[in-house]
Amino acid sequence: MTAYTPPELVRENHFKVVNDSFGHPAGDAVLSAFGARLTAWAGPHAAVGRLGGDEFAVVLELPAGRLEQRLAQLIRMLHTPVVLKEGPPSTWPPRSAPRPRPRSAPAT
Repeated sequence: MTAYTPPELVRENHFKVVNDSFGHPAGDAVLSAFGARLTAWAGPHAAVGRLGGDEFAVVLELPAGRLEQRLAQLIRMLHTPVVLKEGPPSTWPPRSAPRPRPRSAPAT
């Protein structure tokens, strides 16, 4: 059985630190990588969009019982650092930073 899941909201909690520490081009690179990873994870039949700032939403259809497994996969994908090409070699997020956590939207 296939069911629609509630929209998944994903937020990069420490995004302002990227802009403040590395500049807006680095922030744009992180947002772009974040969006590309969400799109790759969601697949061709899903809707992925940036809500604004550092918030994204994903709407997709999943077989019943697969949501937890798929969210775990998304977390692993988002844990992969983004290599920033501008300035000195660095990555985001720093190894010590907390990692983003997807959360389900409340039912309406």
